[in-house]
Amino acid sequence: MVTTATGDLIITLAGTSAAVGIARTLAHTRLSKWDYSHILDDSLVVVSELVTNAGAPRGVPSYPRYSREELKGGSWA
Repeated sequence: MVTTATGDLIITLAGTSAAVGIARTLAHTRLSKWDYSHILDDSLVVVSELVTNAGAPRGVPSYPRYSREELKGGSWA
């Protein structure tokens, strides 16, 4: 973990299941310190999503993708 002269917090998280909890804890601490309690809950959801998506497997989409040609005419081509 690194804190720069401007107060930015820079961290590198391992791609483990603990990463989301660590990121949420760090964000909660920093936002509380800055007195941003009015956006705390929404911010923690965003942090969770970003860290989760950053650790998602690459290469194969986790949801099906279909081209227009496959859906042409309402049936599979």
